[in-house]
Amino acid sequence: TAIPAGGGIEITVPEGFQIDTNCELVQVRDPMAPPPPSLSCEAFLDSSLGLNGRLVLRLRADQGLVAAHHAFAVLSENPQSTLLNYPVTGTGNLDCGTLICWVFESFQFMANITNPSSVRLDYSTAAQGFDITRQMLEARIPTLTEEQRLGTGRDDRPGQANTLIFAIKLSQDATVDGEMLVRAPYGFTFEEECLSFVEVSESATFGPKVRFPEEFTVWPANVLISQCRGVDRSAHLTLTFQAGAMLKQNELYIFRIGIKSNPMVTPTFNRWIVQLAGEASEPIEGMTLWAFTQTSVEPITTARDRTLAGEVRTQNPLKFRLRPFNTIAQNGELHAVAPEGFQWVHEPSKACTTEIQELPYTYLGVYYPGFVWPEDDLVCLVDAVDSRKVTVRYRNARPISAGLNYLVVLSVYNPSEILSFNPTTWQISSYAANGGSLDSSHIEGFRLNEVMNEWYYSNADPADATQEVRNGGARLPAFSLRLRSPTTLEMGDEIQIISPSDFYLLDTLGKCRGFRWIDPTADVPVATFTPLPNSMVVCNASSITMYIMEPTPVERDYYIEFGLDIYNPLRTPPLTDNFWQCTVVSANVDQNGQRIIKASKAFQSWDIVPQLENLQVRLLGPNTAAETMSSISVEFTPVTTAEDIAILFNSPTEFDFTNARTEDDEDQVIFLVEGPLIRIRMAITRGVRTQIILRNVRLGKSGGQTDISITTWTGGLLQSGTWLPGTKQDERLAFRGGFRLPGKVEILYDKLENTYQRDPFTYPEQSMWSTQMGRPAYAEFHFHISVAAQVGDFLMISAAPYEPTRSIFTLVESPIGQSISSQTTVKRAVANEITTVFGGAIHVRLLEALVPFRRYEVITSVVAPTAQAAQDHGGTIQWFLETRDFGALPTNTNDGNSREFPIVEEYLFVVTAVRSTPLAEIIV
Repeated sequence: TAIPAGGGIEITVPEGFQIDTNCELVQVRDPMAPPPPSLSCEAFLDSSLGLNGRLVLRLRADQGLVAAHHAFAVLSENPQSTLLNYPVTGTGNLDCGTLICWVFESFQFMANITNPSSVRLDYSTAAQGFDITRQMLEARIPTLTEEQRLGTGRDDRPGQANTLIFAIKLSQDATVDGEMLVRAPYGFTFEEECLSFVEVSESATFGPKVRFPEEFTVWPANVLISQCRGVDRSAHLTLTFQAGAMLKQNELYIFRIGIKSNPMVTPTFNRWIVQLAGEASEPIEGMTLWAFTQTSVEPITTARDRTLAGEVRTQNPLKFRLRPFNTIAQNGELHAVAPEGFQWVHEPSKACTTEIQELPYTYLGVYYPGFVWPEDDLVCLVDAVDSRKVTVRYRNARPISAGLNYLVVLSVYNPSEILSFNPTTWQISSYAANGGSLDSSHIEGFRLNEVMNEWYYSNADPADATQEVRNGGARLPAFSLRLRSPTTLEMGDEIQIISPSDFYLLDTLGKCRGFRWIDPTADVPVATFTPLPNSMVVCNASSITMYIMEPTPVERDYYIEFGLDIYNPLRTPPLTDNFWQCTVVSANVDQNGQRIIKASKAFQSWDIVPQLENLQVRLLGPNTAAETMSSISVEFTPVTTAEDIAILFNSPTEFDFTNARTEDDEDQVIFLVEGPLIRIRMAITRGVRTQIILRNVRLGKSGGQTDISITTWTGGLLQSGTWLPGTKQDERLAFRGGFRLPGKVEILYDKLENTYQRDPFTYPEQSMWSTQMGRPAYAEFHFHISVAAQVGDFLMISAAPYEPTRSIFTLVESPIGQSISSQTTVKRAVANEITTVFGGAIHVRLLEALVPFRRYEVITSVVAPTAQAAQDHGGTIQWFLETRDFGALPTNTNDGNSREFPIVEEYLFVVTAVRSTPLAEIIV
């Protein structure tokens, strides 16, 4: 329950404890605990409690106290005499179930000079106290030699499993079964079942074959540690004394216990406690954890450098992984020192490039994706005198946080000579913005080895041998790799090849994609050629291994070339993943059991031109015919973040964006139009689906499949009226997967006739009537199309609510030069067959093709709509003439742009006469 201002808490203290009258609440040792609440503290003796009275802490909440979990500590002095906190039953003190209890009560009104505390809020509660024990004579964590550390598995790195040795000296003999408690500082944890991690034997406590120090006493064999139970930072060990067994006073006994994990940082209160046989140690000073942990360095290549004069040296990006102990705040620095012979890659100005990445992690069940520092936030400089030294300063407000894992990428040039075959050692240090030293570690790295005599590639574009195939996702039809080893290849050796990330080397059968040996002496491929006839080649997704199984050694500098049928990734991989690596591994191993690297080399792969993913270009209408005004949708998933997009319709010709506008004219701003080219400034985010809708676009001429090129850009600039495009990001050139633009049906002549009008000689009076509603009629159209209609395509005519019939349908080719309807001229019929008359439309299959811009005449019988049907239609009645195949859009259409024929409603009348005498004048 929340405590209002003026209320507070009273704590009844167990007998014997002493607390200053003007007490103070301080932070508890648990680093995860909240800070102490803002309460004033006063200690007084309440004589009404017990024979001698009891000390009471009065915590006054002058500002109130919210209902929540609170934590605080109060400095106190333990009782003068020992006191075991044994369980109490029956009529004893049952507040907490043990002898020593701390009782808590909250009040709405705290006591003042005249009145005691009143109006209880929460029910009172009591917490069990702790034993008041004798003090051990001595307790400590012995300092170990390097041999002892290795022998016992001592590892003081943050977050690692560890083992600690404790030395304890009792003030009295211990002979009774009981419990030994080991309590660690906050942050350490023990295994729940920890017995297997306890060691007391003389032969193993300090490690196998490590001599037991003479200053310590061996744990008696007849004092058994029969059980160990870990609870967070406490370990409870059950001791069983056999007959006559004892732990003697004044003997410095040794035992070792395993730690499940060290804390991520050295605890602020770094003290350990051991309790045994009614005695407790003074707080034991703990160890300081190492600075950087989880350290490693991963190279792209371990080969010495061999660059011919005039060629570009091969840089070697290094991935440093580390976990800092101290947080590095804004404007802090990382310093790195390379081994002898290495040089950090840099420009003439000494500027270098680097990457710093916070790796993803999960904390308390919550996933955090990590963070990559922007390039502009990092300042990388190589020392002006010593190119083995580099400094990285970062200016981002986000800190490099203690306890998290980081990846730091720095590039070096390997030495041209191998000075030592021992592992290299790299020093990484961190400094605060004020220059204060933080963390420092020496990281054991890789060994140098010989370099391949040759390791390179060919990726020629068959359409232009001077160019490479670089488009994202494009097939590499002429890709090959070639190599020459500086050493002989012997039975059991392996050639291990690793591709850049996102290249996929396996086919659907689990074999190398299109693997083929290449004979350098042959002008045409030779299917039977193989430079390694007895060896085996095995691929997985991103690597190739050649298992050398030749009966005689393959001579050094032997030329090997092979091809693969693979595809480019969608985008350029990160620098550290964009290398083709080749390593020749010996069948022999070194003294550590590791296979010996005979030679290796790496080359940086080509930059990929990213292609827009899942590109869709759709014609929205309402008009779809060529040369009409319409709307277009462009939808895609960008591979790279960009700031503007260029859309160019290559064909059909004469697309025009002059009057175009975007649907979202606030966030998608058109800033450049040149006929079929339009550029739009907008936010384009990598991986985020993006759609652009363009209205008032003049569609291209004639019709046909569209060919579209789309590119995205950053950093463009309008200078002196000319647009400088900036840096290209993604592209999709000559894209033909969009819509097919329908050709245009142009109606040259049209009329609607009734039955009488078709035979005026027989029906001279009726032929003067207009077509009547609900009566048969005949629609005639003369037209031409702009795109050929093929055999098997359909001619569709509709004009709802007219209902076509099968009574009459003719399709003929007009004689050249004829422009009006004629029933006397003989015209060539176009072969066709009616397939369906349904839903207000007639579909006719063409049995011969319709030629573009040739005049055709069609007559189809229909039933004119009734007056009610025309009224229900509610608008202009449009006649659609289209040719169709099975595509989403027609091959030709008039978009319903036709004249509306006049039709009239029939009315009835009756003629009557009073008399009808022949030759007489009558009244009607």
